[in-house]
Amino acid sequence: MKPSRKLIAITAVTLSAVITIAATFAWFVAQDSKKNHFETGQGIDGTVNIVETFDPPTDWVPGQEILKNVSAVNNGQSDAFVRISFEEVLKKLPNNGQMQTSTSAPAAGSIPVHVNNAAFSSANGWSAVPAGDLSASLPSNVHVLRKSVSAPGGKTVDSFVIYYEPAPGDTQKMTADFAWTGTAPNKKLDVTNIQYYYYNAKVTTEADWAGKNVYVTQGTQVTPPQTVAPNLPTNLVADNLIHIKYGQVSATINTGDWWYNPADGYFYFIGKLAPGQTAPLLLDTITLDPTCGNEYALMELDLHVLLEGIQNTEAALAGAWSVTTGPLYNALKPFCAV
Repeated sequence: MKPSRKLIAITAVTLSAVITIAATFAWFVAQDSKKNHFETGQGIDGTVNIVETFDPPTDWVPGQEILKNVSAVNNGQSDAFVRISFEEVLKKLPNNGQMQTSTSAPAAGSIPVHVNNAAFSSANGWSAVPAGDLSASLPSNVHVLRKSVSAPGGKTVDSFVIYYEPAPGDTQKMTADFAWTGTAPNKKLDVTNIQYYYYNAKVTTEADWAGKNVYVTQGTQVTPPQTVAPNLPTNLVADNLIHIKYGQVSATINTGDWWYNPADGYFYFIGKLAPGQTAPLLLDTITLDPTCGNEYALMELDLHVLLEGIQNTEAALAGAWSVTTGPLYNALKPFCAV
């Protein structure tokens, strides 16, 4: 290796701008990423960066294709080899997303079913039922509203709404049975069979394509299947119903394309990335399958993109990426600096 040769740094998208660095021979290795709201991150000297187009969805629906363009650019002054991998953190509802009920307030960690009680305003004829009109006290932070409507024959029809409000404005779904007992002036409202509604806490599943464990730290971890080339994973590993549409990824090793190596979970750009050059798209879109059920109603998906770049030398290939033989080595060797 020539002493004057510039060093190329690994980089990836970051939310917290925290960089982990480990020295390997004469090159630096840095890794970082962020979730959902991706922005371009910088390495130690800003040489290799992720380039992307992404508008994070807040109301992703089954069948909707989300634009998620991912590529790499060399902002340094020396040629580089680059590769990209993914880490996934998926959170979704258990029990097929079914609502649960309880006769007492939901336990900590559960997910309340929120309701909008704006329609039950005094302007619409609703009013709180006074404590003196109840046959028994209500549980803490539980409210009952009443609306009386005149009916034919001089009768009055009462409607009732019940909800739970552990904090101001945090209105949560409840149901109950209502019945008047006694006669005026001692008529009281019985509120029975009270039910709180909630979802069980989300279950976390994580997938680490390359086994780096940069962001995969909790939940049930799964490893990408070691697909046999030229096969490509068509879905995210943490869930079979989240589909991947690739950009310029070839099933075979072609110069100028990305190629997935199932042995280590990385996508390699076949060729060197010259200063100022942007690689073709690796990732194009992500789609939620139209058959998704209720368990996806409150789903959260964090897709972390990890980009690595090293100087284009055989020593760097061997020391940083352990690429010393085989088809990948043969494809990158012609682009190594002499």
